[in-house]
Amino acid sequence: MSISGDLGSRTVCSFQIPSQYPFSESYEIGAAVEVRDNADNLIFGGTIDTDPFVVDDSGAQRVYQIKCVDYSQIADRHLVAYAYVSQDDDTGLFHPINAEASNTFGTISPATNAIDRDTSTEYVLVGGVDGDWFSFDLGEERAITDIYIMVGTLSNETPKAFDVQSSDDNSTWSTIDSFSKSSATWDTWTGYNQITITETNARYFRILVHTYNDNLNRAVVITELYASGPLVLTAGSIIKDVVERFFSYGDASENIDVSNVANGPQIDKAVFNYIQASQVFSELADIAGYVWYIDYDKKLYFYDSSANAAPFSLTETSENWRGMTVSNSREKYRNKQIIRGGNSLTEERV
Repeated sequence: MSISGDLGSRTVCSFQIPSQYPFSESYEIGAAVEVRDNADNLIFGGTIDTDPFVVDDSGAQRVYQIKCVDYSQIADRHLVAYAYVSQDDDTGLFHPINAEASNTFGTISPATNAIDRDTSTEYVLVGGVDGDWFSFDLGEERAITDIYIMVGTLSNETPKAFDVQSSDDNSTWSTIDSFSKSSATWDTWTGYNQITITETNARYFRILVHTYNDNLNRAVVITELYASGPLVLTAGSIIKDVVERFFSYGDASENIDVSNVANGPQIDKAVFNYIQASQVFSELADIAGYVWYIDYDKKLYFYDSSANAAPFSLTETSENWRGMTVSNSREKYRNKQIIRGGNSLTEERV
């Protein structure tokens, strides 16, 4: 007998295996499960594993329970009170989560100095060549229209001819726009220099330098950098923000991995008034046609329900089912729903 598939979704379940003498059987587990005997002793599992385990009973009747294990219940104990609204204008300010560079001035001026929100540190490139670059990671795909760069106090320690590029995988790059900017056009005193680009949706961006305003040292100094663009919210970006904003108690965090959360459709507006995070996720999943769960390793999954098809099909002749009843009903069918309500003016309260 084989047990496979995604058993660890949102509920705790058990699969009982009555054993009879003589008995020896192999079972395959394809999900995050635990297998315990009737004395609650752990036989197998606790992590995602596809290796088979063998139940071998010498004669006594036993019942083995295969229990689905996940952490989706974590979302039940966090309340969400927040309003999310997409903005069409350039109101989104996006600070990179990581930065890299092809060339740095030793170990004292790494690329990450340019994104640490500390103007007392800086990234420094000295002895640059045609093709040196500085890249940054926004953490997820964003629509970017502007890059803001704070440079050092010397206007000649700046790039002259450079390209702004984008990438979806931090490996293959496409040029968005090219620029030529003399030292006199770099503002070194009043703050950030605004580099306006063609609106581009990407997670990774980089500045590819060809020539330098300092022909002798060929230096570039970046004190701080961030990007800007329309604040377009997706179902996935809201879920990630909920985890970051609400899944913590002081300095303690639930440590939920959101790297498997897909973007999903754009959400123009979503308002949550002190409801469980699990309800937030379920409502967004219903809108997107997605499913969600948190697995045994605290990885949060949010993905298109059609993208994870079962490894088998059910037909009238497949003989892989029993006791199934199919009923047709129009009870829950509707093409319009009208909610009736009222309003009234209450007495003034202070």
